[in-house]
Amino acid sequence: MPVVVVESPAKAKTINSYLGSDYTVLASYGHVRDLPPKDGSVDPENGFDMTWEVAAASKKHVKAIADALKTHGLEPDQIKFELFSESQQGRLAKQEMAKRSEGQAQTQVTVKIDGAQHSFTMAKGQSVLDAALENNLDAPFACKAGVCSTCMCKVTEGEVEMLSNHALEDYEVERGYRLSCQSYPLSDTLFIDYDHH
Repeated sequence: MPVVVVESPAKAKTINSYLGSDYTVLASYGHVRDLPPKDGSVDPENGFDMTWEVAAASKKHVKAIADALKTHGLEPDQIKFELFSESQQGRLAKQEMAKRSEGQAQTQVTVKIDGAQHSFTMAKGQSVLDAALENNLDAPFACKAGVCSTCMCKVTEGEVEMLSNHALEDYEVERGYRLSCQSYPLSDTLFIDYDHH
C-alpha cells in the first residue's frame, strides 16, 4: 500500500478522499524545525545566531510517518530521515559533560582517517570530532547534533560516552560505531577509525 506524506493535515484528509483506501496519507504538520519559544533562541552577542530545535510534536509526527512506512512493508533500514537540529537538552548535556570532566587527565587519541594515523591529546570534556578538527584533521561532519551520521566512526580501542544518537542503529552501536560529534572520552587512550565502514 503506497504512503503519501504532505505538510497539512487538512490536505492529507482531502488527498486521501481522492486517492481512496488503497493509500495511506499522512501529514508532517508543517515545519519540523523551529526556534524554541523560550529566551536564548537568538544570540545578539554572537552575530544574532539562531538556535533551532526540533519540537517534540514534530519528532512525534516524523516517528508516526516512519512507523507507517514499516507497517506498509518497508524494512527499518530502508527508512531514513534527518532532523538536523541539536536540542536544548543536547547542549545542556555537553555543558554538563564539560563540567564533569574538569580536572581529569587528558586522553591520548589516535585517529585513522583516509588511510593515515594521527595522534594527539584531548580533554575529556571535548567531543572527539571537535578535537579532531582542532588538530587540523579533515574529519567528516554535517549537523554536529547527532542526527545525520556523517561523522560516524568506529571506536576500536578505549571507551567513549555518546551523549545523543538519532542516526545509528542498535546493531551499529553494538559493533563499536559512534557519532564522533557526540562522543566524549571516558578512557585515557582511544583509537578512532573513520575509515572502517
